[in-house]
Amino acid sequence: IFLRSGSGEHALHKMFEYSLLTNYPFINEIDGLKSKGIEVSFIYGDQDWMDTDFNGEKISEILKKRGETVYIIEKSDHHIYFDNPEQLMQCLNQDLKSIVTLHE
Repeated sequence: IFLRSGSGEHALHKMFEYSLLTNYPFINEIDGLKSKGIEVSFIYGDQDWMDTDFNGEKISEILKKRGETVYIIEKSDHHIYFDNPEQLMQCLNQDLKSIVTLHE
């Protein structure tokens, strides 16, 4: 195993070298997308580490106050597709139906 050339460890280094981590939060881009007719929905696990602004308020609550579509998947952390695939599929179906209805 150790005689083979590296792959994943080199990929991670390159991704972080070119700013894999965001410098500008996506929440600041929503209005620009909506002005172009692009609908945006957010799906978080109820225990998702991404659902925090690290100042106490949850991002999902900020988004809801702004009138954005937010789904919270129960009994899930960041990997909602693994933790609760049934509820995730229900949310995706509901969201896609609402988009189709908007464009009919």
